Amino acid sequence: MDFGNIEQIVATLMANEDRKDVEFRHALVMTEFGDLGDYIMNDSRLNPNAKPHGSKQDEVLAYGQAFVQLAALAQLREIKVADAWESASRQNAELEAFPKRGKTGILLRYVGIMKQISSRIGRYITHDPVLNPNARPHGTKAEEVMAYGQVFVQTAALAGLRGITLEDAFEKGLQNWLDADWRKKKAAEQKAADIKTIKGIPASPGYTSGLAEVVTSISEIKRLGSILVVQYAMSDYAAVLRDYSACVSDHGGRTCHLATIAREMNMPCVVGTGNATERIKTGVSIAVDGDKGEVYLL
Repeated sequence: MDFGNIEQIVATLMANEDRKDVEFRHALVMTEFGDLGDYIMNDSRLNPNAKPHGSKQDEVLAYGQAFVQLAALAQLREIKVADAWESASRQNAELEAFPKRGKTGILLRYVGIMKQISSRIGRYITHDPVLNPNARPHGTKAEEVMAYGQVFVQTAALAGLRGITLEDAFEKGLQNWLDADWRKKKAAEQKAADIKTIKGIPASPGYTSGLAEVVTSISEIKRLGSILVVQYAMSDYAAVLRDYSACVSDHGGRTCHLATIAREMNMPCVVGTGNATERIKTGVSIAVDGDKGEVYLL
């Protein structure tokens, strides 16, 4: 793997991001890795009673998004992916001791990864004296590099158990981010031209129209419209989605939690619009075309 090239691409993409704070990126990493669990828990080979969740290509992209966002978080923490990988790869012998096949091996790795991200990596952030002046120091920089490396290596091992290569996942994850960056620029051009069509990614088919309700967090939900318009396609919105006839988001891809739930509910959904929450106001009439990936201001 050419980690140096990946880091250059991630650095370029991060320069165009609105949110560059470590806390937000860590939350995003948790969300992306959380999505991986949906493919494991809904795998009929591991859970015979589960209903299918997405396609294999959706899962490959989900791993790619998890990898690239972890690389972005590492970059914010001034950690090179190559250094982290090399530091943790010395423990390969220990990793090989884990069960390799079946439910046990997959679940053990996934649980271990989530613990690493939430607890070990999170602890270096919450105990950073710059971010939290009152916190006591935690560990050394070398230990933090090792923590990131362990997540990279363990996730690569988990991807292997799921039949996904590291190269394929990184390629799709970076391409998805590049596409999103392009969509954001196009959204800005559309806004300047006052076009009444907002373009995004077709995430769930169908066509409907109604009044929009625009929110930036689930706490703002008041059920004032029939089409939910959100900034980030976070899993929190799944609990209220049944109260709406369609959904739209600024960010997210076809494999995001919001898109997956919308498909399961046969609800039109368009994600990755770039600026729908800026161009649409609560109470305005809009139409959502989930087949074309377009939202129309009526």
